[in-house]
Amino acid sequence: MNAVRQSSRFVAPRFVRLVRLALPLLLVAGLGACASGSKPPEPMPLTPVVNILTVKQAWTQNIGAVPAWFQTATLPDAVVVASADGQ
Repeated sequence: MNAVRQSSRFVAPRFVRLVRLALPLLLVAGLGACASGSKPPEPMPLTPVVNILTVKQAWTQNIGAVPAWFQTATLPDAVVVASADGQ
């Protein structure tokens, strides 16, 4: 019984050493396979952006300092914001 227990103690460390050696080698081989091969295709040229809507400023309002964590609430017909002072 003692001999079996001793032999099983040495199986796990051998397996762990084998995995520690084989895994990096497999990863390097896999990365090498990804790097080799044909050249990737060139990206398509960008198409020009066409303005379909004219935008102009309708109004401005200053409410003071607004902390970064405040959120703006948008509704279909309104935008709601508040300053740190509650204005």
